[in-house]
Amino acid sequence: KLLVTMSFNSPIRQRTASENEVRDRLVRSTNSSGAATPPRSSSKQMYTTEFIKALFGDTGVVVGDYSCSYQRQAGRLYVSTDAVFFYSNLFGFEKRIKIDYTNAVEIDLVRTTSVFIKTSDEEFIFRSFKGEDRQSVLELIKTFHSKTSSSLDI
Repeated sequence: KLLVTMSFNSPIRQRTASENEVRDRLVRSTNSSGAATPPRSSSKQMYTTEFIKALFGDTGVVVGDYSCSYQRQAGRLYVSTDAVFFYSNLFGFEKRIKIDYTNAVEIDLVRTTSVFIKTSDEEFIFRSFKGEDRQSVLELIKTFHSKTSSSLDI
């Protein structure tokens, strides 16, 4: 039998400095025996929010993350209370996109398979969502976009 294992320190993919910084911050919380403490119920959301803050700066709270692709590059789309983020790091090719809700002019479905976000100077089409994730992403983005635009009208 052949057993193949991979560790977090695998040379297959090098982490960026910001990814290591986030991981180190989260791993530092240890119990008296020195082992890492088990995750809490909202730890995934906290981890994701901290990860995105390390990559993009001030982000708000990340409320959802979804696997998708942008320009044929697989990555993850993160929906926060302040903006939409796309991050991909495959084989050292890193792509970071931040779209503030205040800059979004149009948000819609394209061909019922992709999420389209248009700003005043760029257009973004995110594809390859799994299952019904596309509809969930669209609803979340539209909800936060409308809250942001209504607060600016005051």
